[in-house]
Amino acid sequence: MSNHNETGSPNRREEGSSAGCLALQSGKEVTNKIAQKNYYDSCDNFDILELGTTDRPENECRKRFISRRAKTIAKLAGIEAGSTVLEVGCGTGIYTVHWLKSSGKICGLDISRGMLARSREKIKKIDSDDLLLIEGDSEQLPFRNQRFDAVLSVNTIEHLDNVPAALREMKRVCRNGSRIVVSVPNGNFSAKHRAKLMQTIEWLTTRLFGVHASPEPARSRGDNFTHQDLSMNDLTGAFTEAGIRVEQKRFMGFIPHQTIPPGITRYLTWTDIMERVFEMIPGLRSVAGVIIVCGVVDL
Repeated sequence: MSNHNETGSPNRREEGSSAGCLALQSGKEVTNKIAQKNYYDSCDNFDILELGTTDRPENECRKRFISRRAKTIAKLAGIEAGSTVLEVGCGTGIYTVHWLKSSGKICGLDISRGMLARSREKIKKIDSDDLLLIEGDSEQLPFRNQRFDAVLSVNTIEHLDNVPAALREMKRVCRNGSRIVVSVPNGNFSAKHRAKLMQTIEWLTTRLFGVHASPEPARSRGDNFTHQDLSMNDLTGAFTEAGIRVEQKRFMGFIPHQTIPPGITRYLTWTDIMERVFEMIPGLRSVAGVIIVCGVVDL
């Protein structure tokens, strides 16, 4: 059953909730999505996994990395003034606010009403009319065919049950020649290894500075939901399976910024330079923290 009509006119659910999307799925999948949606809607610390902070000083190292990641993705996607962009899994708008400055119009979609509410709070500070936020399912996008000039997604598809199916949906809503850019944690550096590294750094920073970098419980509360460790080969393979031509690949990030006490991050400007150097070394790139794949839609 399709969630768009054959004429290509806007779907009536386009500015509604995800209830219709969830109803199209079955049994276990629906239960998992509803549980996941409820978890994110009720999560107190929406931004802690990405920003590494809640009510303490902001993590400047992490903010600089997020800005660089956002710029890299926008450049790969060819975003420019006048572009109509879809962000799949926009969350609280951490990356949305960056792309809003360089694109014409951007539509952010997320399954979590709570995260979208937080995103609206951030957008108010920018005072822009070029943003539309929609509650919906990333695996069944509530948009007509060939609507967008680019589709972007960060830290989202690794939480979905069927990655190629989600990419096919992104392709469906793209115009010919549009680019789809997806960025996820690097599966080569598995969640188990990341957890061990973070625990070690947490222990060191606690001993040296007497403060935890971030509350540990918040790191694992979402672990019961789908999370795939996607390597670069996994992600490019999913693009190919979805019929999207892979154009460019990138590796980024080596330092787990969230584990650094926020109070000292403003003084660690050298981390940006070090990461840029590491990203140019073939032997190190494969264990970078983040991977990015850019694909072209050929209709």
